[in-house]
Amino acid sequence: MYDICALGEVLIDAIASADTCIQITGNAGGAPANVLTCGTRMGLKTAFLAKAGGDFIGNWLKGVLDEVGIDTAGMILDPSKNTTIAMVSLDEAGNRSFSFYRIGCADVSLTKEELRLDLIEQSRIFHFGSVSMTEEPARSATLAAARYAREKGLLVSYDPNLRRNLWCDEQTAAKYIKEGLTLCDVAKLSDEECRFLYGDQDIPSQGRQMLRDYPSLRLLFVTCGGAGSYVFCGDQMQYAPGYSVKVADTTGAGDTFMGAVLYQLLQHGGADWSSAELQSLLRFGNAASALSVQRFGAIPAIPGKADVEAFLAEHPAPEGSGQTLHTPA
Repeated sequence: MYDICALGEVLIDAIASADTCIQITGNAGGAPANVLTCGTRMGLKTAFLAKAGGDFIGNWLKGVLDEVGIDTAGMILDPSKNTTIAMVSLDEAGNRSFSFYRIGCADVSLTKEELRLDLIEQSRIFHFGSVSMTEEPARSATLAAARYAREKGLLVSYDPNLRRNLWCDEQTAAKYIKEGLTLCDVAKLSDEECRFLYGDQDIPSQGRQMLRDYPSLRLLFVTCGGAGSYVFCGDQMQYAPGYSVKVADTTGAGDTFMGAVLYQLLQHGGADWSSAELQSLLRFGNAASALSVQRFGAIPAIPGKADVEAFLAEHPAPEGSGQTLHTPA
């Protein structure tokens, strides 16, 4: 039995600096792999469904995930394909933007026939994102895996993780991101992704509308970077401010939040959440993210359970925590 099985991309996050020459530092990344890393470091048993190149980078990435403790039996290394590289540019505040070297690479060539459905069936949560839905055949494989997980009664979690430059156009992106939302019980979107889907409404309005549009959603999280996060559950909305920390690199912060939240969901075990429990859920996710942004890279920066608990013990709830709004039915 696995706690979380995730499907999606694993790649190199390459950070470049330049003076008289270009210097590149590469870290292991990819949103689903980041989520699993966080879950594993919280003490969960995890499995990964993915496809990377049978090249130096792909083999190295598999080794990194093996060392983390993620089961990579469902990860394919294709010797005829290259592994995706994401070139990450950081601004002075540590915020990142991406350029992808991905055409014809292994992750987008994953097929339904290559899925290890037995690993999904042996899991409690199935997690996926939309990066693996930007191209065929990986798009069909991702949706098939999510549908299979629902059929088998797993809790399905989803992070759209919008990367506009990977989609052929915004209409196609919106179509498949919305299809992903029809298949999940738990979703996490950034404030930017909410604006992409719902325009310039305020977050409470966007969240309430999303719950109406997608009745299968039991928990909806919206992250706002350093400004904190929201959770919508039934007729409840909770908000928790972020923590003030020195930011080195925001890569993987949202994935860390997602992994920390999924860990807490598994610990809770039930379907009903009090306002205090939802607030604690947000604080735990915010704390995990705050720790991750203080170091460079995604996987190398993701904290473990003890790190998050120590951070929470040293940092009382920020001012403004505990806000509860009840949404109309």
